[in-house]
Amino acid sequence: MFWLKSGLFAVGLGMSFVYAIIPPLARDLGLSEIQASFIFSLSAVAWAMTSAPWGRASDKYGRRNIAILGYIGYSISMIILILPIYLADKNILSAAFVFPLLILGRTIYGLLGSATRPASFAYIADITPKSKRTKKFARFESNFLLGTLVGPLLGGYLYLISALAPFIFFSILGIVVAMGIFLTLENKPMEVSEIPTSKLSRLAPTVSVSYTHLRAHETKANVVCRLLLEK
Repeated sequence: MFWLKSGLFAVGLGMSFVYAIIPPLARDLGLSEIQASFIFSLSAVAWAMTSAPWGRASDKYGRRNIAILGYIGYSISMIILILPIYLADKNILSAAFVFPLLILGRTIYGLLGSATRPASFAYIADITPKSKRTKKFARFESNFLLGTLVGPLLGGYLYLISALAPFIFFSILGIVVAMGIFLTLENKPMEVSEIPTSKLSRLAPTVSVSYTHLRAHETKANVVCRLLLEK
């Protein structure tokens, strides 16, 4: 539980800081407002499209494994986001590469980082009675919201040290959370307490009745044949 809470807090930290710092840095390197907006819009679309599939994947491959993959993806995206900006600012990388690399970083965040929340919340649902899930979910979500509040403050302080410092810190934090989850949490695939009614199960009564009728007709046919043989 501690590492899952810490993970959502870490994602909140990085997300809110990135929203605050990347657009002005990108504009300083010549990117337009439309380009900066497109970077974040693309990641939001990727997040929305992959959240549900990651939830289903956690049913099959386990909550822990999918959550770890999400936090690793989050950590990688943090480094890819700041590295091209930092290198372009130092005249090591051409500014022409900044936009596509920022798209790459945010796409990784949207595609992989989106695995963190569905897997984490599914794990909480697995270990919490139904009567207490609403309260648990609310408390769990508060860790993410707290991270979004602290992120710009902590990131801004670290940015005074170095432009790379906050991104490296948030990236390392994601890796630490992934390691903590791997070492302390059981890999829980979906636990089915009640087997849902499938189409086959709904057809079972019909099949049973049909089989009964078939047996009845078979019995009548046997009787007729026996009578004919006796004659």
